[in-house]
Amino acid sequence: QRQLLARRAAQRRRLEQQEREEARQREQEACDPSAFRRAVEADAAGHLRRVELKRRQRALRQAAQNHEEVAMRQRIEALTVEAKARHEAEAAHRRHIALQA
Repeated sequence: QRQLLARRAAQRRRLEQQEREEARQREQEACDPSAFRRAVEADAAGHLRRVELKRRQRALRQAAQNHEEVAMRQRIEALTVEAKARHEAEAAHRRHIALQA
């Protein structure tokens, strides 16, 4: 049991030492202007990536919308051509019937 207590105490001392070391490192980074500059640059780079991603998404949405509009215009054109052809066929049929009468 004493060994267990000794192991736990040693483990606690190591954790405390590690925490002190991390705190000292954070303090040094806070005082280090180049670390601050690196953090600002990383933040700016992240911002630029997000802006670029949004720009790409906007461009893709616009392309999809344009594609849908073109497809719709093509469908309208096809239906118009089909309706004209049907109208002409019906008119020709009516003329044919009128000539036979």
